[in-house]
Amino acid sequence: MWKLWQDIKSLTYLALLTIFVSNFSFFPFGTGFRFSLAVSVFCFYLLVHERLNRSLAGFTTGVSVTVFRAGAGFLLAEVPFLQGLGQHYAAGVFYLLLGAGLALWRRGLNSGGADIVFGLAFLDMGANIGELLVRGDFASRDVLPMIYLLGLVALVRGALTGLAYTAWQQRETIIKQEQKEREFRRLLLLTSDVAGELLYLDNTLAQVESVTVQSHQLYKRLKTTGPDEAEAALAVAREVHDAKKDFARLAARLRHVVVRESHGEHLALHTLVEVAVKANQALASEQGKTVAVYSSIEGRAEVAAYHRILAIINNLMSNAVEAIPQAGAVWLDVRLREEHLYIEVRDTGIGIRREDLGIIFEPGYTTKYNPGTGQASTGLGLAQVKAIAESLAGEITVQSEPTKGSTFIVRMPLPRGE
Repeated sequence: MWKLWQDIKSLTYLALLTIFVSNFSFFPFGTGFRFSLAVSVFCFYLLVHERLNRSLAGFTTGVSVTVFRAGAGFLLAEVPFLQGLGQHYAAGVFYLLLGAGLALWRRGLNSGGADIVFGLAFLDMGANIGELLVRGDFASRDVLPMIYLLGLVALVRGALTGLAYTAWQQRETIIKQEQKEREFRRLLLLTSDVAGELLYLDNTLAQVESVTVQSHQLYKRLKTTGPDEAEAALAVAREVHDAKKDFARLAARLRHVVVRESHGEHLALHTLVEVAVKANQALASEQGKTVAVYSSIEGRAEVAAYHRILAIINNLMSNAVEAIPQAGAVWLDVRLREEHLYIEVRDTGIGIRREDLGIIFEPGYTTKYNPGTGQASTGLGLAQVKAIAESLAGEITVQSEPTKGSTFIVRMPLPRGE
């Protein structure tokens, strides 16, 4: 029902638009036959709205044009309405023929280029000849000059329509490409976040396994000396083991998401930098801050483990943006040297106290609080960055001074995969 209503609206709009534009016309043969750009508007509209029934569009537009012109003649020149219908129905025949032609030649006209220009010109000329035959204008005139004029006008209108349609197609292509790029960046950031959480979860699973083993060993030691305490230790071991299985299932699902949404095994390093820069420019804007984000790349490479690399870059850059109170700058420098990857993130934020430098990579360390609730953040960002860097045989160092900003440098072998 909704589709039917939308089609009715589109057909009505097309008819009204055609009627309006057809009023700007000239009459080459001194009869009711006219030339106008309404034909180009009619064809362009139907090319853009591919799902519309073109034969039905030709019929409704033809009827509408005929009724409008007869009604205008009755109101403005006191021409009887039925007589007006007789004078103008040939124009309705033109749009009926043109709509039917567009429907029959749908595939060729949708290809664009020169095919659409000559195709539209052919259909335009054929519909004009049909209208002239209905009017009887061929009977009293030299046919060849008329055919020449019809062909010339048809070519001009076909060219105008073809140019407009090609421009529209290019615009749609650009819009779709931008949408694809935005979706690509969104998925890449999402999967990099998941990859970072997954690595941290894997580390947690190892710790949980260790707790399970220790609890079971405690149960064995207490079994002969303290039965009640032994049962308590066994219960703890069971609970931890159940929790481990739940975590393992979650890890498996997260790993499936990362694999499913991956864009191949390797990705260009400059793509990761571009995604991170745009994401953190948007983050600064969302937080109402004026932050200039700069980036530089030295060297080019296709890197493996790119989800982890992006997780490192994005975490460090988002921390840098959040460390800036209102206005400042963030720099991202990525360098390839002797098969090693260097990632450096600098900011002009609040900096880190000297006494805190030794604990900033510990889980739970944070300087960020929700301004509304006062609740501290989880403090897992830097801990994850360190864990990811170490998983890639790398290391991270930091230099910072209160009120002057911080510099984080990650150094690792360039991940190239197998």
